[in-house]
Amino acid sequence: MISMKDFAISKNVILTPYLAVVLKDIKTGVIADLHIGMEETSMISTRLQTVEMTRKTRELIVKHKLERIVLNGDLKYSFGKRTRQEWDELANYAEDIQKLAEVVAIKGNHDFYIQNMLKGAEVKELFKIKKYRITHGNLDLKPEKNILTIIGNEHPMIKMRDEVGAKFEASVFVHCKKENVLVLPAFNPLSRGANILNEGEWLSPILSKCDMGSSEIYAIADDEVVELGKLKKLSRLVG
Repeated sequence: MISMKDFAISKNVILTPYLAVVLKDIKTGVIADLHIGMEETSMISTRLQTVEMTRKTRELIVKHKLERIVLNGDLKYSFGKRTRQEWDELANYAEDIQKLAEVVAIKGNHDFYIQNMLKGAEVKELFKIKKYRITHGNLDLKPEKNILTIIGNEHPMIKMRDEVGAKFEASVFVHCKKENVLVLPAFNPLSRGANILNEGEWLSPILSKCDMGSSEIYAIADDEVVELGKLKKLSRLVG
């Protein structure tokens, strides 16, 4: 297993290079936006992403001794009927992970028919446990300062240049510290998303209630989570 360097934003909330957050006190890992079936729908010839995501999920569970994995929305890629790749690979992925940990699945805006595809997994739109609530991001919720809200949906990433002109591109975590909201990067490496340094609207209703300029950005680079600072201070480095 490659050495990975995590970043703790609090005693129990650990950002990991696996594109996942670990909640230590409840032995739970959360990942978002697997988009299984993307290769078939997008006519991509190689179909290795689910194998790689399975490997990464298993490593995450073993390294952090997790008892639960929450799949936070958009487990499948297509909006309409399930495809053959989605049916086969999503079921196999969940079955493989369930050998190591409990699986809770959160329905995202892509996840029609998902109850029939995940045997033995609990399927919800919102999962609340202790001081956490986990939802994909399409629900219109208000931030709660005493409860960490964890969402996906946005596929946050950055493209920027440093002071000497070198380019940097990475998936990122976005932590709205004041409002206690954490946005996860997409777990599927093909789902890179839009550059959050370019001004534009956020997809998730809860983020319209947050001061996004003051959010803290953490990038995944070279198997390490790196603190980059506030979003508004990074915008001048757009690549």
